Amino acid sequence: MAQSLTWCRACDGLCGVDLEISGGAITGIEGDRSHPNNAGFLCEVGRVGALSSTGATRITQPLKRVGDRHEPVSWDEALAAIGGELARIRKDAGPQAIGVYAGAALGHNAYGAVRTAAFALGLGTTNLLSEMSLNGSSLLYASELMLGYPVALQSDVGRAHYSLVLGGDQEDVRWGPLQAGTIHTQALQYFKRTRRFARLITAGHRTTPLSDQADQAISLRPGTETFLLLGMAHTIAANGWYEHQYLRDYTVGFQEAQDWLAPWTPQRVAEICGVDAGTVSGVALKFSRAAMATVARSETLLRTRHSTVSAWAWHLVHALTANLLRPGGAFEGLGLLDHQPVALAFPARNGPSTRVGGFPSVMLQAPATALTQEALTDGEGQLKALVSVAGDPAGRLPARDRVEQALDALELVVAIDAFESATTRRADWILPSTTLWEREDLSALVLSMLPARTLQAAEPVLPPLGDAREEQAILADLFRAAAPPVRGGAWGLHLRLAGRKAATADLKDWADKLFDLAGQPSLKDLAALPRGADEGELNRAEWRVERPDARIDMAPSALRDAVAALAPPAPDPELPSWLVTRTRGPDHIGTRFQTGPEAAGAVRVHPSLGLADGKPVVVTTRHGEARGIARHDPTLREDTVEVPWSASFEAGRLIGDDALDPFTGTPDQVGLACQVRAG
Repeated sequence: MAQSLTWCRACDGLCGVDLEISGGAITGIEGDRSHPNNAGFLCEVGRVGALSSTGATRITQPLKRVGDRHEPVSWDEALAAIGGELARIRKDAGPQAIGVYAGAALGHNAYGAVRTAAFALGLGTTNLLSEMSLNGSSLLYASELMLGYPVALQSDVGRAHYSLVLGGDQEDVRWGPLQAGTIHTQALQYFKRTRRFARLITAGHRTTPLSDQADQAISLRPGTETFLLLGMAHTIAANGWYEHQYLRDYTVGFQEAQDWLAPWTPQRVAEICGVDAGTVSGVALKFSRAAMATVARSETLLRTRHSTVSAWAWHLVHALTANLLRPGGAFEGLGLLDHQPVALAFPARNGPSTRVGGFPSVMLQAPATALTQEALTDGEGQLKALVSVAGDPAGRLPARDRVEQALDALELVVAIDAFESATTRRADWILPSTTLWEREDLSALVLSMLPARTLQAAEPVLPPLGDAREEQAILADLFRAAAPPVRGGAWGLHLRLAGRKAATADLKDWADKLFDLAGQPSLKDLAALPRGADEGELNRAEWRVERPDARIDMAPSALRDAVAALAPPAPDPELPSWLVTRTRGPDHIGTRFQTGPEAAGAVRVHPSLGLADGKPVVVTTRHGEARGIARHDPTLREDTVEVPWSASFEAGRLIGDDALDPFTGTPDQVGLACQVRAG
């Protein structure tokens, strides 16, 4: 039996873990108490994922569709055939006819993510369709509009004198999908004990241990967090509670922003959110009067058709009170590698947009939700082939019927994955990839989202199962097999050439050179450090605004129409509850190999709805219906129904693609009117 100190890459938290390995499998896993990212915490997702990497749905050999089934083939046969098809489609229909689907898991797979982007660039296609659009790209886009470049700012909840924590599940997900790192929680609890004047406010659709210990717990109607922020901003601006000198010296557009906020009075917002007007005004007053204040955003804030406006409102509340780009407020976390040069190199405003819908590319990535329209809309550049990397478009995208129709209409669908999914079942070719425990990796992608200045490199702790290969190696071989010419493509020649080089290069060698330039240890030296390189506390006072006037734009002109068109979730007498789709926790999509009660498709409901716990139910929205198993959850609001994005619950049938965020293609995934009944 062997022990291994490494880190979990199931989410952005990158929690340190202590693994017990026996017989070529992980037999035990515990959080590493000495790791700076998590101090011993380990969520259920990481625990289950570690112990289930050899589950029944694991893919271990290349498979080819023959009729209505898949048959095993050799790697040589699969690569040659797929490469030939990609070359044919590119020649006949052009580079844009090929799409590359980047699953959310690539966010924690540095080599795989870089190779996926290089693969698309080298082919010359701008159809790098990313799941980031479902849950976070709006934050980056709003930041680019306001600060001049895309960056996911952090909320300094540990140091703030007044912290408003959005979302009812923050205690579970440790500050949300773009706010990883459990040291935030450790710091908050520490300062809560020692700094008696600090105040903690929670606002969301459920109660948690965090809300139980809060100074004030606000019960919000699902999907209305944005409107609470707008009501706060309106109140602060209308009453002159903003920081006059900060706005005068460091911002532009305040007067226009104030005009945009005019409709969102405390009275109107209170009615939308299901609270009283005094609550909205009171939170705004206390937030504006605190020496340091921050809003910890939830995963639900950025998962609606107005997600970019939501991100703007989040930035705006901080800017009005001089809490943007400062300690104790919303700050830019500078890790041991600075991501800003990359962010500045790929601005969305100068990049390509999708053929249908005109969605911009954020950090080279187009919205995953563009897939259906690109595949089903005739014309030049119509999508003909898709290479899906660590993703499940059939199981993860809205309007599932249309997604399945789009996949079936394509001439070629290649799924690179470690586990079976709704997409692998429809694929022409399935290529087996390694799990996170079977590959080399770096923590280089999400350093700016972590609360500690760490850098880690990991060797595989398990051998590949069967014929599985790392995603980055599979894509390199596919690129060689397709052998695309240099000419053609929507990207500029310099990007195509860079992509071609990175599509087959030794990425470890590139990483070593980058680390050397940054003054960091080599990969070999990093891998020898059980907890990587750790340089302690972040600099929370970095001020970087990259607009021509070096000022924060409070009212970006690109958002004017979107703010004017903003409307709250619409109630429906026939659909009396409000839907929340969940992407975190033990029943979310990333654990599709999980066994146990949550794998049955848990539909979380309040016991007062009268549905029998553990019995089948049907959830209905105006878009469709899905079946699951009722699980009583007394922490929910009585009017809330919470469902997972998982292989066992078809949430995509409840979500539509008829109304998307105009900038990021994000669909409504929370705040939809719904009904749940016994079924």
